[in-house]
Amino acid sequence: MFNFLEKIDIVWPSFIGFLLYLILLFVLRKIGVWKKKQTTTCSNCCPSCLNPLERIKRKKIDHLINYITFKIFQFKRYKCNNCNWEGRRWEKNFRIKN
Repeated sequence: MFNFLEKIDIVWPSFIGFLLYLILLFVLRKIGVWKKKQTTTCSNCCPSCLNPLERIKRKKIDHLINYITFKIFQFKRYKCNNCNWEGRRWEKNFRIKN
């Protein structure tokens, strides 16, 4: 049987790792990594050519990424019709749903 201190030795690194992961997610959000780009002519621009992006259907990996990031980013999948860029972007609006 594990005694109390051995249980703490197992749980503590996992807890610290989880906290560091959450902090990393919020730092990435704060600095705007993978955020939708905006210009004066377009509210959702392609990161490569700055032409408008079009929403497309999400893939299963997109849903998985949203869950792994605790839906902090609310990624949506977009495609550029000009340069064929395809990827995920998120908006600044973030609300916790009850």
